[in-house]
Amino acid sequence: MIIYANERAGWIYLVRGTDLHKIGYTRTGVKQRLSGLKKQFQIPLELIDSFGSEDVILEERRLHKVFWDMHVEKEWFDLPPTIIECREVWFKTALKEPRDETLAKIREATSKLLNF
Repeated sequence: MIIYANERAGWIYLVRGTDLHKIGYTRTGVKQRLSGLKKQFQIPLELIDSFGSEDVILEERRLHKVFWDMHVEKEWFDLPPTIIECREVWFKTALKEPRDETLAKIREATSKLLNF
């Protein structure tokens, strides 16, 4: 188990459940968190992606704001497959830019993905 000395550092993760996706953070490691989530929710869960962060609390909050229109409950979101495919764009962009600019970049990446 890894714990950062910085109290706000850790990992942001994206997990797929049965129909929804969870955007969350952990300070103790993604594998340990996924194991805990599987016990807690007792549904099939799949880790889609994760990245290290020096401020997981701030970055998780920003991602939740970006996708608030798709929010279902707590940290669970109804994210369409095209959004998931573009996760590298929003993992990087949402943490540095305002919501509208992030959404514009996600739309651009999505339309390229769908060849619009």
